[in-house]
Amino acid sequence: MHRLRFWLLRIVVAALFLLKAAPAQAYPWMIRHEYTTCNQCHADPSGGGLLTAYGRMQGTILLASNYKGGAAEEQEPGTIGDFLFGAIKLPESGSVLLQPEIRTARLYTRDLDTGADDSRTLIMQADLLGQIRVDRFRANGGIGFVNSGARGASITKDTALGGDGNAIVSRTHWVGVDLGKDEDTTVRAGRINLPYGIRSIEHTAWVRSTTRTDINASQQYGIALAHNEEKYRFEAMAIAGNFSVSPDLYRERGFVGFAEWFAKPNLALGASALITLAGGSVDNGTRADTRRTLSGLTMRWAVKKALVISSETDLTFATTRGLEKKYGFAGLVQADLEPWQGLHFLAMAETKNLNLGTNLQGFGGWLGAQWFFFPHFDIRGDVVVRTEDSGSGSRFDSLAFLAQLHAYL
Repeated sequence: MHRLRFWLLRIVVAALFLLKAAPAQAYPWMIRHEYTTCNQCHADPSGGGLLTAYGRMQGTILLASNYKGGAAEEQEPGTIGDFLFGAIKLPESGSVLLQPEIRTARLYTRDLDTGADDSRTLIMQADLLGQIRVDRFRANGGIGFVNSGARGASITKDTALGGDGNAIVSRTHWVGVDLGKDEDTTVRAGRINLPYGIRSIEHTAWVRSTTRTDINASQQYGIALAHNEEKYRFEAMAIAGNFSVSPDLYRERGFVGFAEWFAKPNLALGASALITLAGGSVDNGTRADTRRTLSGLTMRWAVKKALVISSETDLTFATTRGLEKKYGFAGLVQADLEPWQGLHFLAMAETKNLNLGTNLQGFGGWLGAQWFFFPHFDIRGDVVVRTEDSGSGSRFDSLAFLAQLHAYL
């Protein structure tokens, strides 16, 4: 039993390593500024990752702490939010976007039952993101380095960089074209973030890990259509599989889609759906047809400008031919409080059960603080407590502390 708990602790460490290793700036609480759609600030029409010139400007005005006083909207952004703090001028037309990004952290985890612990310093992200645009056509992508995890985004073999988990990754890369009079419709093909649920950086939250829709390494190849309007937005994607996963037997093919309606400037309601089929199950290595079906509901609500509540509930269904069908769910409620511009306090409760009718219920609680203390820079600290089934009929309780520094230039 102690050996089992030891390895479970190692799994928790590996999962929490991925906690913020994805491209950043996916902040659903931007709805407090009545930003409902994401395509104004991000090159990805559904949000996250590479910022546009407008997104960089808002990062300076609205995200970073305002030490001058007065309304943030009345501040002049200057050039400090530009690429390399304005040292190198990119074309004002937006035809070229570049964004180096790094995230480093100190992680401590502890098994609350056995007392086994682990502590390490992590380089979770070292990426270069970019986009080239010619008229309505775009080519977008990123490349980076990891020393553990993110295998689903790896473009090198495990031994190529000396082993120990070192790998070159490319989380997204795609080509696309903007359509319509206002260029509010985008068709893309390549490796794309799955349009499902709330796009956030807490991608080891159970709603992200159990649905396999995080922005760290769960992207898939395929063709996607995204559309943004004043009152709603949606994206649908035909999934061709994750080519970083081999053999081909385990690659999922299918469909995923997300839609969000803006009931008010401060309230967004969304729905998601996914259905995929693979020739085998990555979870247990079974070589038989495996189907996954997901459906979810989301909400983002700025109760006051200082307080944003986000929630997501997902129903899961998984079946492998000849094996037991599994029905389950995952859910979270998150509160983000910003008492002073740039300073955020986070509280989140989550739960999961991927096989209803069994004692596999999990509960988790997060407390954290994040400070955007200067344009391009932020620091964050999190405490995560979880209790879940160990897989052997007993409970596994864990505690984790994560402190991180993030910067993009």
